[in-house]
Amino acid sequence: MTEEQHIFNWKDCRLFAIWHHSNASDPPLVILHHGFNGNKIEEHRIFVKLARRLAKEGVDAFRFDFYGSGDSEGSLSDATLSTWIANSIEAASYVRGKGRQNIILLGFSLGGFVVAAAAPSIGPSGIVLWAPIFHPLKRILQEKSLIAEGRKKGYADLQGEVIRLTIVKDAARFKIPNAFSGYKAPVLLLHGSEDTNALPSESAQYKEFYGKQGVLVELRVVEGANHSFDRHDWEAEAIEQSCQWIHALLNKGTD
Repeated sequence: MTEEQHIFNWKDCRLFAIWHHSNASDPPLVILHHGFNGNKIEEHRIFVKLARRLAKEGVDAFRFDFYGSGDSEGSLSDATLSTWIANSIEAASYVRGKGRQNIILLGFSLGGFVVAAAAPSIGPSGIVLWAPIFHPLKRILQEKSLIAEGRKKGYADLQGEVIRLTIVKDAARFKIPNAFSGYKAPVLLLHGSEDTNALPSESAQYKEFYGKQGVLVELRVVEGANHSFDRHDWEAEAIEQSCQWIHALLNKGTD
């Protein structure tokens, strides 16, 4: 197994990524999408651990920083959902240009929404959504103190990051759930039972939508887990469940 830093361009900005090579022959590849104000490492390095586990088991992994996040160029204050969806599509184009055609998308939290919205344009063989946000605008509007601060100052301060109301305006343009229409490959939803950030009911909404679209969808619950699976046993279960599902999907495709 090897790990390489990659840089790919979105418009005139450089986006930074780590590619975990499995050294298998023509391996499938999972693209990891982090959450809002997160990065390609994610909480307690869960994306690093997942990527290394996948590479060890013969699946490449590609984890990247969205525009304005982590090592990537740009400012989070200028980023929107539309920006990140475009980043996802560009990441898929980049790895396909390097010869990886069999792609699975994995997204955490708001990155789950990004994956769901980008999937119809990318055409992955499957998607995995960890604690996904179903309706970003509703979630943003719940942050009443940040919204009030944004209206007063023109921006809100989120743990040192400047957040502008442009992200709210952009979120308002998405028609939910129509934004996810057109995707047909299998979906795994993984959610902590005690998540108070993205409620478990949001995964249930995804399950209902995809089910009505004729998509093979499965919802698995990590009992007791919070939003970011930040206890060792919760983290281990999230990684194990995801790897099992991905391998089952890939093996089914070769039958």
